Amino acid sequence: MLSSEATDPARVTATVALPSGSGPVADRQGGPHAHQIVATPWGTHLVSDLGTDRLIEVAVDVVTLEPSIVAVPPMPPGSGPRHLARLGGDLLVVGELDARLYVVRRQGDELVIPYSVAVVEGEPNEQGALPSHLAVHGSRIYVATRGRDTISVLETSVDAEGASDGAESSRLRLVGQVPCGGAWPRHFAIADGLLYCANQGSDTVSVLPLDETTGLPGAPVDLFPPGSPACIVAVRSPRPRHVPETPPRAPWSRRLPGVRPAGTAGGAGQLRGTSRCSTAMTSSIDVSWRGSPPESTGENGRGVK
Repeated sequence: MLSSEATDPARVTATVALPSGSGPVADRQGGPHAHQIVATPWGTHLVSDLGTDRLIEVAVDVVTLEPSIVAVPPMPPGSGPRHLARLGGDLLVVGELDARLYVVRRQGDELVIPYSVAVVEGEPNEQGALPSHLAVHGSRIYVATRGRDTISVLETSVDAEGASDGAESSRLRLVGQVPCGGAWPRHFAIADGLLYCANQGSDTVSVLPLDETTGLPGAPVDLFPPGSPACIVAVRSPRPRHVPETPPRAPWSRRLPGVRPAGTAGGAGQLRGTSRCSTAMTSSIDVSWRGSPPESTGENGRGVK
């Protein structure tokens, strides 16, 4: 638990230890390995523990803000749950070690897994498949997979047989997978019809247009070299009260390629820290990287970091 005040010297206000355990993949599952935490539709939080094949459900007291573990739902052995996302009233969990996407649903006081689906074509171990990030965008689900260096797209399809026998009336299915435009896609963000993929292995952010019909990403329209990108986040900028004719820019800033400046058709994509002005809500892209920001030359010819 963190204080909302970033300058608070005692910002870490409470901690909770994960239960001990391990998994069957000896070199990856020697002990607890918390990878992500997300809020659930029913008011708790779920931690994906890749090291023990479990989800850790945490409740936070609304008065004392003390966290406590209320349940430890198991995942299939060797799945290695990594990232989670919400899809309506369900949760999606992607397994890093088995390359499957699990639908997790609350029934009474328990979490159950109605079904799962592969996120890559063919056998996961043929080329090495390590899913990393997972995101829901509209009616589609996107998954980045390292090793294969691809982006997979899934969507919901009607299952006529399931509807007739009382099983799932609709299921997720794999639409396809395409190259991510780089190496080792660790994370990605989607904004304004573009997918920005943080390729940690190739030190690039690739900008991929999304097909309006299939949702599949196309070939990169641009590459941005931030240096070992680890996370990329789309944010929304509020409409300012006054819009200057020429928006100021910090001398070290660089606009992310593949998108237009603020105030023009198509929205704006920028690195966090640039000055942003627009006549409407605009999308921005925040990129974090490991190590120092790279040296580069901005659009104005000045060196930027």
